[in-house]
Parts: sequence; C-alpha cells; structure tokens
Amino acid sequence: MDAYYTAAPFLKHVQGLGIPILGRVRSNRCFYLPPRRGFGCPAARGRKIKLNDAGMLSPNSKYTKMGNEYCFLCQPKKEWVYAKNENFFSMLGLGPIVEGYSLLATIGHTPSMLDLPLPAVKDLYDFTHHVRDVLRPHYGEAIITEHGRVAPCVDRDRGGQESHCFHAHRLIFPMDADLKESFVQHRLEVEEYSNFIECWKRFSWKGEYLYYERVDGTCLIAAAPLRLVRQFFRHKIANMIGCPDISSWSDYPRHKVVEAARKRLFHVGE
Repeated sequence: MDAYYTAAPFLKHVQGLGIPILGRVRSNRCFYLPPRRGFGCPAARGRKIKLNDAGMLSPNSKYTKMGNEYCFLCQPKKEWVYAKNENFFSMLGLGPIVEGYSLLATIGHTPSMLDLPLPAVKDLYDFTHHVRDVLRPHYGEAIITEHGRVAPCVDRDRGGQESHCFHAHRLIFPMDADLKESFVQHRLEVEEYSNFIECWKRFSWKGEYLYYERVDGTCLIAAAPLRLVRQFFRHKIANMIGCPDISSWSDYPRHKVVEAARKRLFHVGE
C-alpha cells in the first residue's frame, strides 16, 4: 500500500474482492521488467516502465497490460494479418522456416497463453481452430509451439540495457513434425494433455515453459530451463529439415517466402 495516500477509502471500495493481497501504487512509480534470460552476463534489470507514461495502458483489449512502440506484435504489419478477432490475431512471420509460417498473438499484453483468464482460453481454443482452417487448404496441417513467459522482442535503451516486451504468442509451422524428442533430449519433465484447455487447467508451473501442440490438438508441455537457447523450437525445426542456418529470423528474414505466402493467402494476382 502506498503510504502517501489514505488507505481507508481505497479499502472500502475493494472490500469483498477475492484477492489475497491487494495494493495501490501511485501512477508515477517506476517498475523494471525482468532481465533477459540466456547465455552471457545478464543485465541487472530489464526495461523501465512508468505507469503514467503515455501509451503504457491501452483500451484496445481487456487483456492489455502495457504497450511498446518497438514490439512487432504491438504494431503488426496489417498486410500480413490474415485472421483476427477481439482478443487475438494471426499474421505471417519473418524468417519462415517453411512457407506459411505464422504467429498467433494476443492483441493485448499478457506474459503467456497460460496466463489468460478462462474465457480468453476458450476463445483462443476456437481461434486456433479457425487459423488451422485458413492455412489447411494451402499448406495442409500445422503444428503449434510456444515458449511461454519470455519476451519476443529485445531492444536497447540509451544506457545500453536490454529491454523487453512480454507479448503472448504462438508459432505456427504448416507441417506435421513430432517434437517430443526435443523435450527428451533436454531431459525435461513432460506433461501431456488432450487439448490446450485441459493443459491450462492442470499445468501448475509458474515460470517459463515449452508448449507443443500436434496437428490433432493434443499437446505436450514442460517447465523450461533458465538457460535454454532462444528461438528453441525454430532451432529444432530448422535442424529437423536440414537447414540449421535459417533458425534465426533476424539473420534470415526470407522476405520472398513471406511475400509468396501473402499472395497465396490473400489470393493476390488471381
């Protein structure tokens, strides 16, 4: 509780809420996101957030936590977005390992798909089926992955500190590949569920995780080690098809392959 404010009126307004700990923070307070996890010497802390900075809170979605003008998921290229509803969108992604490679992301910010409330989880389940239906006539079945509770985009502030944008998203690979061995190789404790809703209800780990959804909707999930390589699933799939060099989307954006998928999905030129 912020000591500079009288607590009584605030407590009267929130009494009866089923929340074990509740505090009020002045809007000019600053917070720091967690530093990037990975190899090398870690930064002491991540990007600074000031609550009353313009654009930090967005009315676009009820699940929005914060905004970031540098996040490619906060500012997606409109011509690449091929499916969208109130809470989610799906877009073609840079660095496609296979044509039709896409990202399915929340419109608002949340750390991961497992951190969504149940109504949004059910919406995600339906929206994922819709995206599969859009891709299937062009590319066949698809597998879906998520490295949950990690930042998809990294930039540096003026002081050289890495800053992060936590924006829940899945990777969609139009192919049928078995990634279970990827979990086994790293000796991860894997849990398997019949669908994502069941996974959301029963998987209790609160840290980073790896999620893989087969073409039939069954899924595998495991807690992720802190020093796991970034772009884990892209790395595994690129090696699986014999093209390890293209695992990094920033090094190999493959714009021509993205454009080919855009023309196919949007029927450009027909």
